Amino acid sequence: MLHSFTIQNFRCFPHLTIQPLKQVNLIGGKNNVGKTSLLEALLIFLHPNNPQILLNLNVTRNLTKDAKFNDLEVLRGFFFNQDMEREIALKDKKTLSIRMGSSAQNSKFQLVMEYGNEYSLKKIITKKSSRKRQLSDNLGSQSFPLSFYLDSSSYSPRQDAELFSNMERWGRTDEIVATLRVLEPRLKRLSLLLVEDEPIIHGDIGMRELVPLPLMGEGIGRLLSIILAIANTKGSTVLIDEIENGFHHSVLTKVWEAIGDVACKGETQIFATTHSIECIRAAHYAFKSGKQYDFAYHRLDRVEDEIKAVTYDEEILEFSDEMNLEVR
Repeated sequence: MLHSFTIQNFRCFPHLTIQPLKQVNLIGGKNNVGKTSLLEALLIFLHPNNPQILLNLNVTRNLTKDAKFNDLEVLRGFFFNQDMEREIALKDKKTLSIRMGSSAQNSKFQLVMEYGNEYSLKKIITKKSSRKRQLSDNLGSQSFPLSFYLDSSSYSPRQDAELFSNMERWGRTDEIVATLRVLEPRLKRLSLLLVEDEPIIHGDIGMRELVPLPLMGEGIGRLLSIILAIANTKGSTVLIDEIENGFHHSVLTKVWEAIGDVACKGETQIFATTHSIECIRAAHYAFKSGKQYDFAYHRLDRVEDEIKAVTYDEEILEFSDEMNLEVR
């Protein structure tokens, strides 16, 4: 579990440190202060042996249609001020550094990723002169805890089906059903059915036939994706962009209670972004009424040419709520 996180020369951040981090962390701030970029930095840091993550993020951002190392422009946007002579550094107790190799002046370039600490530094070199990728040293073969990134809009029925299958294998689908009843009290059970050769999760809500989850509304599908991701990442991390999407403000406290409960059971750390004051207050209320207040709200603010993080603990959030102060 991360206790602090520092970013240097990544996207819009010349330097940012966010601390202390809790089990559940909610990130807010105005538009264009780097909330999504912070999640992306975390995802890259959590997968130091997978350079493909960078390309996948560009696809998610609609910056490119396919994930291929084809030219330097694919990677330029990851560097602060698009300056590829700078070195990106992502840090907790260990450091992941990302830089361009000495041959970056032509089409044959090197992306160098180093991960470790001052005593043990591993290296990955991604070399692209065509469509092939080469990994050096032994970091490429190391395994890291599974982490999930759920962006603000995409829905992956196949990924959810795979994660649900794991829950079925472990005999834990009743936990998922109980959680989804926060939004759909009629839900009795879930089943995985094929629709045109695609696995789709269906629910029994007392109708003549099982209903595909996508037809039950955006909120229940969103909650299912979040809970499945958390339940499948014991001891790791789930990153959620614009977590309030699809949820009516009246159910947000119960949603946060469910997320906190599953995260605690699985020892999973959560990072989520929001634009919603109702979402911030709901998270505070949910953890205040729980067994342990393992939650922090981090607001990103642009101060002159840099972005700073201000962290709100339970006491500050309670005072802000009582005084009706703006914390978004």
